Amino acid sequence: SNPVSRSIIDDHIGFLDLGIPSADLIINFWDNPSWPYHHTTEDDISHISNYSLEVTGRTIEQFVYNNYITDPNYNYQGNRPWDVDMSIPDIQIIILLGLIFGFAGVAIIIALSIKKFVKKKEVNV
Repeated sequence: SNPVSRSIIDDHIGFLDLGIPSADLIINFWDNPSWPYHHTTEDDISHISNYSLEVTGRTIEQFVYNNYITDPNYNYQGNRPWDVDMSIPDIQIIILLGLIFGFAGVAIIIALSIKKFVKKKEVNV
């Protein structure tokens, strides 16, 4: 006998197959006891989180307003709290700045210690 194989694909695949641009928003659902339905046969509309839909919808709406509305007279203020684009530096920049400030801090401490040691030595002479 030949077993029937079934698979579950991401929702965005159907849109891509039709030539509609889409995004695959990955959230850590796997191995998450509070969301056991991800990529199972029970991953259906009855298990959708209203809050998750709201956040996703507002994020997409804000993205469209920020990137595709080019009319300067359009005075859209945004979806609070999604009304401001936050420019978050890449982790590499954060690490680099941390290293620079760390080395600078150590250099300052060493310089002050040497200065204090030399001054103390001059007083004892």
